[in-house]
Amino acid sequence: YTADNLLQACDIVRKNTITQALILAGGKGERLMPLTDSLPKPMLPVAGRPLLEWQMLSLKKHGVTNVVICASYLSDKIKDYFGSEWNGIKISYPEEKVPLGTGGAITNCVDLLDENFLVINGDVANLIDFSSIIDFHLSKNALATLVVRHSDHPKDSDILDIDKNCHVIKFIGKGQEEKKLANTGIFALNKKIIENIPNGFSTLEKDVIVKHFEKDMSSKDVGAHNIFAYISEEYI
Repeated sequence: YTADNLLQACDIVRKNTITQALILAGGKGERLMPLTDSLPKPMLPVAGRPLLEWQMLSLKKHGVTNVVICASYLSDKIKDYFGSEWNGIKISYPEEKVPLGTGGAITNCVDLLDENFLVINGDVANLIDFSSIIDFHLSKNALATLVVRHSDHPKDSDILDIDKNCHVIKFIGKGQEEKKLANTGIFALNKKIIENIPNGFSTLEKDVIVKHFEKDMSSKDVGAHNIFAYISEEYI
């Protein structure tokens, strides 16, 4: 790329990276009660800091400057801790009056979203190289990039299959042990995916990504869709 001035250069850089992440942090964490009676699950301390803080630090390391936190259960605990800006990161909290699921939560904050953005679950610890995921997603011009890993327990994991170009070619789900690539719940998404989200409660994987994939694959053309898998060997 060639720019005539610094402002134009900044604009080029901005358009060729992802600086926004959406964190899904609305669950009640019922399996961790009574620890989550007074704290939302993402705010539970890990090595002296809330898990959500570790996630924010990791995102900042990879150039994220804008975070949307989709929270409902005890959301004031998150808002009071991070506020509207934390460590150089701008934070938004879309109001979710009723549970909307992982798909509905994205629709609920559509006006806050950039053209491309990361999605992570607020209760998952990881050491992911988000920069590499961003580069992969943008280079593929993907509608959705699913971060996957080789699972040592595929029978109870959400398994999928890919081709040599990392196109997702089949969503297998749970119950088998032959295929081992498992969805991790970490995504890079293009905002156009919102067109596929139904009204009300929905899940991002089953109600949005899988249904869009099945619709496109009905053409029997593996290359007809733009849903890809990024294979990670990092800790999740």
